[in-house]
Amino acid sequence: VPEGDYLLEVWTTSLEFPKLKLSVRQDSVAAVKTDTGLEWSTAGLPLPYPLLLAPRAKREYFAKREGFSILGLFANPYMLMMGFSVVMLVVMPRMMKSMGECPPE
Repeated sequence: VPEGDYLLEVWTTSLEFPKLKLSVRQDSVAAVKTDTGLEWSTAGLPLPYPLLLAPRAKREYFAKREGFSILGLFANPYMLMMGFSVVMLVVMPRMMKSMGECPPE
């Protein structure tokens, strides 16, 4: 491997590993943890050689499906509009009937 600085990424579909910056010189190899968005010149604490990588997290590609909830059904905007319409169909005639019975002022 020619001398220089390299980015080591482990690509796997199920686990997430930290990214490492490797500085390869003629007589040594130094590794430091890095991440996307950090300056290339930013150096952290050197890691011991040989490198032992442990996964940071398990990757979750899909959200868990929620179970059925009756409250979720009534929180739907279409159900709210339909409920409001039904309430108005029932309440408005009664309000108009009671207003007609009031004596004028």
